[in-house]
Amino acid sequence: MLTKYPTPKKLAHANLSKLTEILWNSSNGRFGEWKAQELKNLAHDSFGVENCEDIYSMALLTMLDEIQSLAEKADELEKKISSLLKNFDSTITSVPGIGPILDACILSEIGDVTRFRSADKLAAYIGVDPSVNQSGEYTSDHTRLPLPAKSRLDGLCCCCAA
Repeated sequence: MLTKYPTPKKLAHANLSKLTEILWNSSNGRFGEWKAQELKNLAHDSFGVENCEDIYSMALLTMLDEIQSLAEKADELEKKISSLLKNFDSTITSVPGIGPILDACILSEIGDVTRFRSADKLAAYIGVDPSVNQSGEYTSDHTRLPLPAKSRLDGLCCCCAA
């Protein structure tokens, strides 16, 4: 919508049916004519700097082009990472919410998984292995997680959980 109507003046004078179509398509059917009319009214009531409108419009369109270019490059990188991951025997992406980017980040932080003798050792390395406080016959009801060995892994685990 911003590429077609980069200023309030252009939005206020937009064809209602064209604006409705853009909103409908870009919102997967959530916004229709009522939202288009609301946006036109808001644009009509807004104020702007009349003599700088072209400069602001050009700056906005330039930024939108940059965002589009960066999104395309990010997609290319994700495809390249996905193809490189095929060289590794990783099952991390079988976990819901973990895609190729998180998989590659986790693998780069952990390294060769076979260097850990057990899953418990790996969990302790990552910092997600709860420890039980006990002394003599006393055992605490509360377990605590140790500080993670690597803060980047801790952050990646938070990304996975989100």
